[in-house]
Amino acid sequence: MNQLPRRALSRYGLTFQGNILSVNCQCRMLTRVRRTHSTSPVENSL
Repeated sequence: MNQLPRRALSRYGLTFQGNILSVNCQCRMLTRVRRTHSTSPVENSL
């Protein structure tokens, strides 16, 4: 890891943070969809 330049590390860190943010957004969207669909009778039948 020390052999990599700081630019690569910073870029990797930024992409890593971006991935975490995107995953968090996806989780929020999934929870919202689940909440909206849980009220629908379709999932109740399942």
